[in-house]
Amino acid sequence: MEECWTYSRAGVDRRALSELHEIARLLVGRRPRILMGPGGYAGIVKEKGQLIALHIDGVGTKVLLAKTKEDFKTIGIDAVAMNVNDIICVGARPVAVVDYITLSRPMPDIVEAILSGVIKACRESGAELVGGETAILPDLFASEQAVDVAAACIGLVSKRMLLPKPLKPGDILVGLPSNGLHANGFSLVRRLLLREKSYNLDDFVGVLGRKLRDELMRPTRIYVKQILGLIREGLRPKAIAHITGGGFLKCRRIAGKGISLHFDSLPEPPTIFKLIMNEGNISFEEMYSTFNMGVGMVLVFAPRIAESAVSWLRKRTDVWVVGRVEKGSGIYVNGRLIGK
Repeated sequence: MEECWTYSRAGVDRRALSELHEIARLLVGRRPRILMGPGGYAGIVKEKGQLIALHIDGVGTKVLLAKTKEDFKTIGIDAVAMNVNDIICVGARPVAVVDYITLSRPMPDIVEAILSGVIKACRESGAELVGGETAILPDLFASEQAVDVAAACIGLVSKRMLLPKPLKPGDILVGLPSNGLHANGFSLVRRLLLREKSYNLDDFVGVLGRKLRDELMRPTRIYVKQILGLIREGLRPKAIAHITGGGFLKCRRIAGKGISLHFDSLPEPPTIFKLIMNEGNISFEEMYSTFNMGVGMVLVFAPRIAESAVSWLRKRTDVWVVGRVEKGSGIYVNGRLIGK
């Protein structure tokens, strides 16, 4: 029987990663000016009465697939999107971004393409690109073509708007669609599809209806304007979860004690996820613990405003009521426990 693929088999051990995060939490601790430290979607510090949200993220091993200028533009978009989407989860409005591009040698065309993506994503999210760093580090990379990209974001939020708020049984879970894989799970995808199954990025894959590269290099969707629009309409969510690395396990950040989240009305996953699942003989639980499965953002609403919020969103995007909040503990998908 073919061995099942997991994120751990691809080289990413979620348990070990959690231990690293715990080290950071213990070292940083809590200080009077820190309202939210490591472990949330963004850190929050108080400075002269103003709450400032900060976050930093990269694009992971997706960057290893980038070859064309359009690919690297996507990588630039991803670097910003992964940050602003997390910043909005704490209720903050993104205001400024800085980037960090690392190269094994000078590659001006690639830098230009990445920055064009960064600028495009900043405009879409309402943030300003205020600076960055480009480093040439030839001794750090084995490949002469190596590139890495990260970004950091600052946002502003008032104490009244700070998220998440405590959830209650009966609250409604609402999902917004992803744009495919976004920038997560690529260590597994690359090893499974490109190495183990010998797919080529330029292969036309019939079930996808496009070349594999065109599917994998779709840019991460940015949700900032939609969520800020909801808030301006007075339809403020109680909590927001950005479904990135760790899949639906990321929702643990918003659940709170004594609360379980039940996803029992999720949409059918896009074909790329079915392809990965079938080719790797990957379990249901592993898929929903690794990938977004077509849902890039989960918003939690009180029942009294959920219908109005969904109606407002439906005029602007696809949206689904995907589940509910109950007493208990854990994250459940179609009745299956994904994680506690």
